[in-house]
Amino acid sequence: MMTMNDPRQSILQTYERIEDRLTALSMKLDTIIDTEMSNVHKQEIRAQIARMQQDFRAARWAVPDRNEWCVCNVAFFGETTAGKSTLIEALRLHWADNAQKYTEQWGSSIGSGAGDCTKEPIAYDVRLGSGILRLIDLPGIEGVLEEQNPEFSTKLEDALRTANVILYLVGNGKKPERGTIAKVAQYLRQDARVYAVYNVHCPAKAERIPEIDGSYIDELYAEMKHIQCAMEEQARKILADRLGESFEDIYVMNAHLAFMGAAYDPLFGLSVIMPERSTLRQEQESYAREFAGDTDAMRASARLDMIVDLLQDRAARIQELQAEQQTQRIRRLIDGLFGSAGALSILQSLAEQMQREQCEYYGAQINVNAATFQFEQRITAIPRTVASKFRTKYQDLMYDCIEKHWDGTIDERRVRQFMKEHAEEMRGFVAEAVQQKINEALSRLMEEYEAVWADFERKEAMEQTRLQTLGLHFTGSGFQAQGHGLGTFVMNGLGAAVGGAAMREILFAVAKKGGANLLAGLVKGGMGLGPFIAMNVGFEVLKHILGAESQTSKAKAAACKFFERQETALADDLYRVLDELDLVGQVNKSYYDVFTNMVERQDRAYQQMIDEIEDLSAFFCWR
Repeated sequence: MMTMNDPRQSILQTYERIEDRLTALSMKLDTIIDTEMSNVHKQEIRAQIARMQQDFRAARWAVPDRNEWCVCNVAFFGETTAGKSTLIEALRLHWADNAQKYTEQWGSSIGSGAGDCTKEPIAYDVRLGSGILRLIDLPGIEGVLEEQNPEFSTKLEDALRTANVILYLVGNGKKPERGTIAKVAQYLRQDARVYAVYNVHCPAKAERIPEIDGSYIDELYAEMKHIQCAMEEQARKILADRLGESFEDIYVMNAHLAFMGAAYDPLFGLSVIMPERSTLRQEQESYAREFAGDTDAMRASARLDMIVDLLQDRAARIQELQAEQQTQRIRRLIDGLFGSAGALSILQSLAEQMQREQCEYYGAQINVNAATFQFEQRITAIPRTVASKFRTKYQDLMYDCIEKHWDGTIDERRVRQFMKEHAEEMRGFVAEAVQQKINEALSRLMEEYEAVWADFERKEAMEQTRLQTLGLHFTGSGFQAQGHGLGTFVMNGLGAAVGGAAMREILFAVAKKGGANLLAGLVKGGMGLGPFIAMNVGFEVLKHILGAESQTSKAKAAACKFFERQETALADDLYRVLDELDLVGQVNKSYYDVFTNMVERQDRAYQQMIDEIEDLSAFFCWR
């Protein structure tokens, strides 16, 4: 929560709130269900959390401490002899008290033009009200541009990164160099404000003849106007293009004249320039003659007051500006999270991918449900189908016996004898028919499962291609990670339970599961077919008086009714045996339930991660 009385503390609390939220998310990931796929996605989320933590932690550490919070760092940079040290001396003298004017070595830092007088960055603190101006004098930047002094490049970078205000001095009628601006622009902190200061070189004349030379002020203003008109538009474009939003404005002034006016004590009529700098004192006397000793006019004509007002305003508002700059930095960091390569942008893409994967899982689940349902329907249809085939085959065979061997009649003895003679054949027929139907059902189930798997792989390949096009690289398929296709998984799960040897045992059990077993004792060690024959067959010996054709029809009708009952009995027993075998249950247990549980676990894990990403995005949207 923002506290107006202590903006610095408010900034720190904001960072702490962000870091606490990221830490909480990292801990939350530990509670999300672990699956092979979710763990891969968790790694990606943790990697992006670490990125954000690193960036926000570095920004928090960069917040000035309480002593530095009220300090406005002003860096002066430019080429050698541009007038950096001279302008700093003029500013310091402007704000110096009387005691300080006579105790400092004024003019000692100003170069003579033979070389760069400033060899290392030097900082001068000036207290203005509740703020402090720290004027940082930087050496000429030629060494940086020529890459001859790596150590100085590091020092320059450090100085510029801490600067709130940068004054770029351009001297001797020069214009900003694109290479200079481009080289220095890379060091600027994003919230720094840059001002270009054109230092007009207009020296005083030792002996001016007004009628011939005109006045110095007119000469100075003409020079300033020329530079303002000729350079401002072009220079402003160069600076704005290279520095962007950091660039603020352009000033034109005369730093040398400003120093000469500031280094004079009008109360005592004395120069405060150190005696050892006799050349500077002589130049000061020349300027004084140009202005008839009016040092205030010297400072005003030099336009020093523009720089003074600018820096005084920055110093007075430094705490407000610090808070604004730190707030803007937080906003930039948050905006960066949503950029094309930002951590939250990547996490949102990951969430979208997980949602697509969820849809694929749901689609696969629906297809697996349909395949399993169809398998169940096929298994359920086996008893009726096999019993119907059994009836058709052996009813026709009995019809043949009635016509060719039983003189068009039928009785219980003949039926019993028929069933005994064909018992082994019947057992093999039923066993083979059931085995074939189960194999067909399993084969179709495998095909349908493999079709689900192939469709899943195809969509996954399309998704991976799409992600690579976007430059994103996430996980592969959860199924593929298992190393098995769906059909293979099904067959591995059922194992030998539905193999040929096992089916023989299943079918032997058909006749042993209840009902009368008239043939059990006749088939030693074999499979009885008791349920195929009712206990009371109830056949009558048909009277020959009915006629041969009528007898045959009646016999066939009795055989049809007999096999109708056998069909029902066989189907009922096969239903019971297959129900006890529970092939559908074995499929469910070995694959369907495993797959469904995996999808449910994956969905819960994905949804939790998606929710956390959405919550984190909403958290940062308070910006």
